[in-house]
Amino acid sequence: MIARPAQLAVAARPPSPAWTLVIASAGAFMTCVDTMVVTTALPVLRVSLHGTLADLEWTVNAYNLAFACLLLAGATLGDRFGRRRMFCIGLAAFTAASAAAALSPTAGALIAARAVQGAAAALVLPLTLTLISDAFSPGRGGHNRPVPRIRLPRGVPRHRHRADRAHLGTDHGPSGQLRRRRQAAAVLPGKSAT
Repeated sequence: MIARPAQLAVAARPPSPAWTLVIASAGAFMTCVDTMVVTTALPVLRVSLHGTLADLEWTVNAYNLAFACLLLAGATLGDRFGRRRMFCIGLAAFTAASAAAALSPTAGALIAARAVQGAAAALVLPLTLTLISDAFSPGRGGHNRPVPRIRLPRGVPRHRHRADRAHLGTDHGPSGQLRRRRQAAAVLPGKSAT
């Protein structure tokens, strides 16, 4: 089947920045919360899988070790083969490894699944920040902030008063002294500003 120009235009359109923020944040949340979930479930895992203390340690450490060792490689793969593609592959691998970890019958299978989860998380997490920064870059039609501006109601001052700024140091130092001298010279026309 031959692609029509309208189909090509839809395929070439970049994703919405809002959806990029939501999906990338969900991926980062999944990879970060996974460590806490397994740590909380360790007593249940010991009983149900008849694991030893070493098995429980490796259940946690397999994820952390694979994640830490492959973090830079995940970012490099994203730069080389495409950030969105590698993010999707990492998210799919993380989901499959999570299913394998949930269905693992032995401690060894759980440890192997956790190592795959860590490797997939090493693909997902570094690419979330680059996907979000690319989606909200200034070159994308002015969408340069992920959080919209807050509109203040009428009557609310938009800037601090000069007295409120004084404690920040904006009126002190050489530049503040020069500004005050120039303001005084503007009031008294006979004096020089220097």
